[in-house]
Amino acid sequence: MQRKRQFHTTIQRRTFFDRKILHYGSSRAVALGKVIPKDWEYVRIGIIEKNPATIAITITRLKVTETHAQNTKTNKGNRQNP
Repeated sequence: MQRKRQFHTTIQRRTFFDRKILHYGSSRAVALGKVIPKDWEYVRIGIIEKNPATIAITITRLKVTETHAQNTKTNKGNRQNP
């Protein structure tokens, strides 16, 4: 018996995402969790073209999150850390 594949590779990835503009006081924000990789820590946003209906931007990675070894002391005596 042949099993069905769980993931299909013939489906193309999405090239657009609809997002709500979030308002924080006089600031505005857009969630880009599916667009920007998880390990990017700092980015630079540049405006390529702007008109009343659209804005074309570039997002350039400036810094990647680096994983380091644990830097806390070992908990001796099985006590809860303060």
